[in-house]
Amino acid sequence: MKRICLIATLCTMFCQQLAAQGSVKGVIRSELGETLPGAVVTLLQDTTLVGATLSDKTGTYAFTEIDNGEYRYSVTYSGHLQNTGTVKVNGRTRLNITMVRQADQMLDEVVVTGDKSQVVIPTATGTRHFLSSRSKGLKDAFEALTEIPTLQVNPTTRSVSTLQGASPLVLVNGRRFHGGLGNIDPSTIESVEVIEAPSARYLNEGYTAILNINVKKQAQSYEQMNLYTRHTVDPLFGVTGLSGEIGTARSSLSIDGQHFYFWNDDATWERQIQNIGIAKDSRGSLRMNNHSLSFFINGDWQVSDKDYLAFKVTYIKDYRKNKEEGEGTLSHTGTGAADESFRMVSLAKEDYWVNTYNAYYSHKFSKSTTLETTLRYNFNGNSTMENRAEQYDSWKYENLFDFDNTRRSASLDVNFSTSWKGQTLEIGSQTRFLRDRVTLLGAAAPTFLHRQWREWLYGELQGKMSKQLSYAVSFGMDGVFRRVAETDFNYFRPVVSASLTERLSSNESVRLSYRLSSTSPDVSQLNPHNT
Repeated sequence: MKRICLIATLCTMFCQQLAAQGSVKGVIRSELGETLPGAVVTLLQDTTLVGATLSDKTGTYAFTEIDNGEYRYSVTYSGHLQNTGTVKVNGRTRLNITMVRQADQMLDEVVVTGDKSQVVIPTATGTRHFLSSRSKGLKDAFEALTEIPTLQVNPTTRSVSTLQGASPLVLVNGRRFHGGLGNIDPSTIESVEVIEAPSARYLNEGYTAILNINVKKQAQSYEQMNLYTRHTVDPLFGVTGLSGEIGTARSSLSIDGQHFYFWNDDATWERQIQNIGIAKDSRGSLRMNNHSLSFFINGDWQVSDKDYLAFKVTYIKDYRKNKEEGEGTLSHTGTGAADESFRMVSLAKEDYWVNTYNAYYSHKFSKSTTLETTLRYNFNGNSTMENRAEQYDSWKYENLFDFDNTRRSASLDVNFSTSWKGQTLEIGSQTRFLRDRVTLLGAAAPTFLHRQWREWLYGELQGKMSKQLSYAVSFGMDGVFRRVAETDFNYFRPVVSASLTERLSSNESVRLSYRLSSTSPDVSQLNPHNT
């Protein structure tokens, strides 16, 4: 009888689940009744993208197996205004959409339409976007940026990445040192530029994408503060942050801090290891604790119409502690020896910290010619320790390693840019020096020393070949001079980046890009402690 009741309950739950599923289907047509193939249809619930599809050759689109509820849809088609609205899904829902032709006027860099937030301007290296009035009215820049289609933004973790998963370098008005996205008032954002083909100036630093936020200047004194926190009911996970900024039309000072933790995060594990003559089966538990703190101070000063100064100080600290306990059996296969039981305990700790100090200065010789210099100093390090013990019936295994690592580095960047008749030339250099020290505590191994001098020279030319065709070409040469222990390692490597973009219409473009790069061996590959 219990089995019959259980089956009936499962059938009821299954039918309820099916009843909660719905679909949206319809046809995209023009004002004249023509079906429109290839229209882009997206479906969102709140700020979450549920799905995206293209209409087929008959103009038909469909979203199947979606939960019943209210959704927001958006339809775009070349030469037509974007169509947006809401649809309530309850089972099989029919929604036919009519697109209105767009009477727009396209200039070199301006598109006049009814809603500027729907305008996407292709550039030689990426795309430029504009926020809607709704997003400009929000209090948080991370939430406002969620509507940019080429970005993946998580307001909770305060993270931004491209659709390809790259973490972009964030610039504000083309400058690096700023208060961060958390201190930007969305109402001041004029445009958002996503650069997917960065110049050689940034490729050498490992950046494959750039996010440049253009904001309008403040006309008067201002101050703002943003506090956010999130915790689980049981104190397992939490994040708390504070950001604030004060400023005038010519200067500003901002702070940005965040604390993140995992507290007693427990897990269980099982392992099976086989090797020649032995088999090892074990199981146990793992408890993880993690605390991280980050703090930033930024300031800038528009000294005159031609001179600008900025600084940034960063402090990051991360501490992790893991305790692992377990038991198992060691079998000697093929030897006839008796199995051995064992218990194991492992304690691992890692303490990591970063201190950076940055200063930036730019001078404008004219409206189109600028010289920029950036000076950096960095001191960071970490200590890593793990003590592992396995107690068998007749013997005991112990392993202890304890590393103490430090790195000091300094750099000087110089960049010169000038424009002439729509063409922009950029040349510059980056000089880097660093020193690593790795000490294996409690062992006879010598201290590992690594010194590196790195020189990077680059140039870029970009502009327009016609109203619809733009280009960007950059070239760089990297020289790496290393001394590892008592051995010298020297490398020279070229970097090339080129892109060609043709604008087909107000909301269609085609980009062809090419990138050539190579990577010199990382210091970890040259460290004898890691071989």
